[in-house]
Amino acid sequence: MRNQSDCGDEFPLDSHLIEVRIRNLRHLFDSLDPSPFIALDLDDDAQHDIVSSAKVLSSRLPLALAIHVSEPPESAEEVRDAGEAIREHFIRQSGFANLRRRDLIHDGGISLAFLSAALAASAACPCRSSTAPPRPRLPRPRRTNP
Repeated sequence: MRNQSDCGDEFPLDSHLIEVRIRNLRHLFDSLDPSPFIALDLDDDAQHDIVSSAKVLSSRLPLALAIHVSEPPESAEEVRDAGEAIREHFIRQSGFANLRRRDLIHDGGISLAFLSAALAASAACPCRSSTAPPRPRLPRPRRTNP
């Protein structure tokens, strides 16, 4: 069973609903981004609020985002474009996160290789591992026979 918002996409009833209340759809997006409306980035505060809400919810159910605006949108096209821009924004962010994770795994593998080589070299080295100077050998007293 699906639920239909007033003028947006359908979302599953068994999903976690994240609700955002704003005055105008444009307030959801970065006002300094010169991209066309459909390619705009979300405003940092709006993204933070949405992601923070999503982190609190169970990951077993899909997430749905409901945006309530107090000023009606200019057209149904603006609503459709806003929905597409939000989806595209999170798809881009997901791709960036995957790249960062891959870079971290790569860097971790290189670090592990260097540390393994250093450990193997230190285990194979016959030199002393202590930094203390060697103790001087004292001559043994000679035994005299009576």
